Amino acid sequence: MPVRKIPKNYRNITGVAPHSKAEGEAGYESSLERDFLILLEFDPNVARFEVQPVKIEWVDESGKTRSYTPDVFVQYEDSHPRRPCPIIFEVKYRSDLDKHWNDYRPKFKAAIRYAKDHGWRFKIITEAEIKSVLI
Repeated sequence: MPVRKIPKNYRNITGVAPHSKAEGEAGYESSLERDFLILLEFDPNVARFEVQPVKIEWVDESGKTRSYTPDVFVQYEDSHPRRPCPIIFEVKYRSDLDKHWNDYRPKFKAAIRYAKDHGWRFKIITEAEIKSVLI
């Protein structure tokens, strides 16, 4: 079940989409996230996915506890030819990554550590990967 509820937002597209592979609600906070969830739903290698799956905590350089919730956890089918381990995805526009990289970097480093500790991977996915599949 999602650990974070996606709030309504009047600047971005938000919503909940019905998906048979989703654990809990498949909420999204942008059209890019929505498109990624659609790709997951129709990918035969995806067994299930969960939106806002975990809250990752870390201590920053000033000693303050911070938290970060990645966008999507994906579990693949056992029959997948390469049997990839589960992946935690962060869905971002490239322009947003460029503009806010210094703010995101500590969060992403914490997510990489968290994923590695659980035998998973952490991956950032952008419109370059998502839109190229949809075209």
